[in-house]
Amino acid sequence: MQTNQVGTETLKSTFRLVKAEKGLPFLGGLYNGYSITIMREIPFALIQFPLYEWGKKVWSRYEEKDEISSIKAALVGSISGGIAAAFTTPLDVVKTRLMIGKDNSGYVYKGALDVVSRMSTVESPKVFLSGIEPRVMWISIGGFVFFGAYESFKSILP
Repeated sequence: MQTNQVGTETLKSTFRLVKAEKGLPFLGGLYNGYSITIMREIPFALIQFPLYEWGKKVWSRYEEKDEISSIKAALVGSISGGIAAAFTTPLDVVKTRLMIGKDNSGYVYKGALDVVSRMSTVESPKVFLSGIEPRVMWISIGGFVFFGAYESFKSILP
C-alpha cells in the first residue's frame, strides 16, 4: 500500500495482489525484505548506541559533570543517529529495493545479493547512497526526539 501501486488501494486488494504475485501462503509476501531489514538494523544499532554513550561521556567530561542535560543528550543522539544512518544507507537501499521487488526496468530481484550485483553492474556505485540526505535528516531528528525523551523520562522515573 505504501508504494501506491495499482491494486493496493485497500487492505483487501493488497492481500489479493500479494497472493497473486507470491502465491500461497501469501503472508510471506507481506514480509518481503524482513531479513534484510534486520541486517540493516543490527549494524545501525551497533554504530548508534556506542557513539551515543561515548558522546555523552565526552561531553560530561568536558563539562566536568557526572551527567549531561536531556537536551544535550538529545543533540548527541541526533548526531549519533545521523552518523549511523549515513553508514547504513547502502543496506537501506538494498532493503528498499528488495521490498519493492523489482527495478525501474521491471527486472525482478532474486535476493539481496542479486540486488547488490545488479546495482553494481547495471547502475553505478553511487546508487548505494541514494537518499542519504533525507535519511540522515529524518533519523537525526528522530534521534533527537528519542534520546531527549529517553533521558528526560529516565531522570524522573525511580
